[in-house]
This record gives sequence, C-alpha cells and structure tokens, in this order.
Amino acid sequence: LRGHGSYSELAEVEGSRRFLKVLLAEDNLINMKVALGILKRTGYSEVTTVTDGQQAMDELHRRGGADAFDVILTDLHMPHKGGMEMVTEIRQLWPNSKVRVVAVTADAFEDRRDQCLASGFDGWLAKPFRIEDLVKIMEAVS
Repeated sequence: LRGHGSYSELAEVEGSRRFLKVLLAEDNLINMKVALGILKRTGYSEVTTVTDGQQAMDELHRRGGADAFDVILTDLHMPHKGGMEMVTEIRQLWPNSKVRVVAVTADAFEDRRDQCLASGFDGWLAKPFRIEDLVKIMEAVS
C-alpha cells in the first residue's frame, strides 16, 4: 500500500468509487466488455452502457440531463453519433454541467488528443489501454 496512506484511507477511496455514476458509450462489444470489466473490478459499480452516441444522448435526456452521471467514457467513432458530436451537444445543452467526458479512441495521435480537449472533453484515453491507464484517467477526472 505504499503511496496510498493507510488501509482505511485506501478502502475509503475505493469505496467512494461505488457512488460514481459512469456512462460508457462504445459500439465494439469486446471493447465494451473489457472496459466494463475493468471498471467493475476497480470499484466502479454503477455503470450504464450504450452502443452509440445517440443512445447516450437519449439516456442523458431520459435521466434529466448530463449531471445524471459523474463521468462519461465515450468512443469517438460510433454509428448514429460519434463522441465529438456527443460532447459538443452535451456542452451546448448543459453548459453548467459538472459531468466529466473522456474520449476513448484508437486515434492515438497527439493532435487528435489536443483536438478532443479543445472540443470539450475533460480527458483522453488511447486504445488499447491498460488497467492502470483507465484507473488513472478515472481518478483524474472524478
């Protein structure tokens, strides 16, 4: 437990993850299962999954807005509505929302990362990612 403080402090941090509401938008079912498995194993138990950006927007509207979730992890390239369109719409519809939106993409080029961050994303994660990468970005944005 080096670097994490006492066991009780670590348990408190991991326990607090259980209360974070995560929306995972991913059209590739294998990638979705991998990300969902990592999230669940690392303490994020309240995860809603959708397979495209339009379903994500429908879920946000159904729940009353973007603040229904703490973090949205979204692929950039999905049918019906991609992650870029989705984050733009979220920021326009709910400009005061505190939701954190993370781009998860195979476009692992620095200019793409910069474009994502300039477009309203709070974080960026390149595929394929390691467990530590996903945990690190989740901790950074939540």
